Amino acid sequence: MIENDYTKKCDVRFGLKVNPVAAVAVDSDSKDEGKRVLSEDEIRSIFFEMGGCGSYVSVPVARALRLIVSVGGARVREVGEARIDEFDLENRLWTIPGNRTKNGNIHILPLSERAVEIIESQLENNYTGYLFPSQDGGPIRYQSLGQAVTRFNKKKVIITGHPEIYDAQPARI
Repeated sequence: MIENDYTKKCDVRFGLKVNPVAAVAVDSDSKDEGKRVLSEDEIRSIFFEMGGCGSYVSVPVARALRLIVSVGGARVREVGEARIDEFDLENRLWTIPGNRTKNGNIHILPLSERAVEIIESQLENNYTGYLFPSQDGGPIRYQSLGQAVTRFNKKKVIITGHPEIYDAQPARI
């Protein structure tokens, strides 16, 4: 069975009403398989703990990490450098231009209801052109997202005594 098979039925919902990647077909030619997938507890912690009081992760960074999980198939850098005009919220699509993708091709991702909510929350009082702006008005540094995961992991270790919950890979979470 293919691990990310969108036709696979699952009773675990993580509070999501729809599968955020249901419209994305499984790439049968993919040769670069990830080492593992996030567990239920890891996904739950991203959505319900990260960005909260004492998590050492700012709200915008937590939203960026939630968006990565919600859209599935987006790279950390693509989310960090996302421009507001790439999103068509009415049709629930994100078009990443080829000059920002690894293979140089346009990448169109369907947006789940949760992804749209995350994007809309970032649009409030945002006049920079970037969905996740840095303090200088440019895009957030994608390295900041990996550093946030590391800080969050350390906090989880202190609280739970368990090893870090997930790995901040440079390309995808």
